[in-house]
Amino acid sequence: MDWYLLAEVNAEKAFAPIYKFVHLMLLFFILLLVIGGIITLFISKNITRPIMQLHKGIREINQGNLTYQNPIISTDEMGVFSI
Repeated sequence: MDWYLLAEVNAEKAFAPIYKFVHLMLLFFILLLVIGGIITLFISKNITRPIMQLHKGIREINQGNLTYQNPIISTDEMGVFSI
């Protein structure tokens, strides 16, 4: 005769570690999205700031102020364009 042991566990208790892991992963994913968004805003601001300054300088020269000099101090392409 074979003996068997049967145990009954509530589904909520059985899946509790899985639910906790899923919630932790969801929180981690949201945190990564927020951090990625902040980094993206910072990088885009640094890219567009010299372009906006150059645009401001072009408008100033277009209005007749031919002595205007752009305050862009950079060695990249935008710095070369602003000279």
